[in-house]
Amino acid sequence: MHFMEHVAASPHTVVHALQSLLAPLSRRFNHGCDPLAQTQERFVASGFTLKNFQRREFTEIPLITGLAITPNQA
Repeated sequence: MHFMEHVAASPHTVVHALQSLLAPLSRRFNHGCDPLAQTQERFVASGFTLKNFQRREFTEIPLITGLAITPNQA
């Protein structure tokens, strides 16, 4: 499964503080979107292997991209 997901900014940054303030509103009014999501950790905890994983910070809000592979596909 290919993915591209916006994720939490680095802790102790202004962007992370803003994400923390906006998270409750985002989860409620933006279809459950969590700007503080720890997507990489969730994939790994669910048994996926990540390939071609990249964290990109060419915007103020970082993005992660890659390929999540289930154990039976590895």
